[in-house]
Amino acid sequence: MFLPNRAFLFLVLLAAPLLVSAKSFTVTGGGSRPPALLRWVKREITVSISSSLYSENANIKYGSDVEGALERSFAAWSQATGVVFKLVRTENLRASPAGNAGDGINLITIAPLSENILLLGREADTVAGATQIFFNKNGVITEADVVLNPLQQFSTDGTFGTFDLESALMHEIGHLMGLDHSPIPAATMFANYWRNGILGLPRTTARSLSGDDLAAARALYGNGESLVCCGKFTGYAADENGEPISGILVWAEEAETGRLSASTATDSRGRFAIAGLPFGRVRVFAGLEGGFWWGKTGSLQTIFVGEYEVAKNAAKLSVIIPNLPGAPQHSIFAGLNGELATLPMPIAAGRTTTIYLGGGEIGGNGFRLGFDSPFIHTLPESAFDFRFENGMKGIGVLIAVDADIPEGDYSIFVELEGGLKAYLPGMLTVD
Repeated sequence: MFLPNRAFLFLVLLAAPLLVSAKSFTVTGGGSRPPALLRWVKREITVSISSSLYSENANIKYGSDVEGALERSFAAWSQATGVVFKLVRTENLRASPAGNAGDGINLITIAPLSENILLLGREADTVAGATQIFFNKNGVITEADVVLNPLQQFSTDGTFGTFDLESALMHEIGHLMGLDHSPIPAATMFANYWRNGILGLPRTTARSLSGDDLAAARALYGNGESLVCCGKFTGYAADENGEPISGILVWAEEAETGRLSASTATDSRGRFAIAGLPFGRVRVFAGLEGGFWWGKTGSLQTIFVGEYEVAKNAAKLSVIIPNLPGAPQHSIFAGLNGELATLPMPIAAGRTTTIYLGGGEIGGNGFRLGFDSPFIHTLPESAFDFRFENGMKGIGVLIAVDADIPEGDYSIFVELEGGLKAYLPGMLTVD
């Protein structure tokens, strides 16, 4: 017999041109944190779509492809998890109130009702949406409600200053499936959300699931065919005295391509598990908590843990991470079109792109911009000094992307004098 359900609320925050701190989630029922993993056990889930999304309203730009955005978003997560979604229309406008039990109906709504706005919390004037999950003591999800913020503007055509509706749905459906936020900027589940127009670009990269999103989904649901589909590394982070370190960001990249595969963070005991990894060789990195994790810095001092084979017989491989370096003295940020942001930078196969770096000692000598991928290169003698609108000094660098680069997400690093590296993991994305 199950204990009463508890509710779990995810929030998505609007990102400013530079880093904005983001709340990962808020527990709204029971007064305690949920289990480490939340998932559905049903393989078919009925989701009711409120008439508020289809009826003409001031929050969704007229002519937006609402139905297409819904269908594509659910189809992407269905393909990733093997879960079948049945979408039905409803006149219901209200999400279940926060508490220990819902009404048993999974709902997506944008209705401007006080009950819905209440679920958005104190950040109702900035968040794009919220997803509330009800679950039992075993971490089994029993209901999920998505509230798109009726105080914000949405579109599907990249209109400047609006949220991309399909990207918002992709993110919230990930929460509906039990996924938490990702520290990887190019991930659909990245916590810091942004409007169309930041970096002079539409916000559409989140319409495609990243390797980190897929790994998180496989860790919960398998590959759609089997729950035992993938590899898993476990380990812990310790200081030079053997004491565990919490909040260490650990991520894996494909050894051959440099494409980011998955990420995680150490818990209060220094333990970590990278799950949902495709089979093959990966390179594992670790960095101090910061940067894209909770906004303490814009970069991560990083160590290379090692290269490993992901296979069924390596699922329990443990990795010890000793002697992590101290926190960087300066933040390092990157961007496009003369702007800096803690947001993914889309790059195109077979083309050159100018990326901008700022912060720290950027702009002087004694550092090197690099990539783990053999498909991305810095063009010699292309760097130039640049000053951003906020007065920060920086540089612009022309990079070339090979035509045969695989789709996915890639990291940037700045190597300082003495060999110390500051990483921006998963900062570049190729669709």
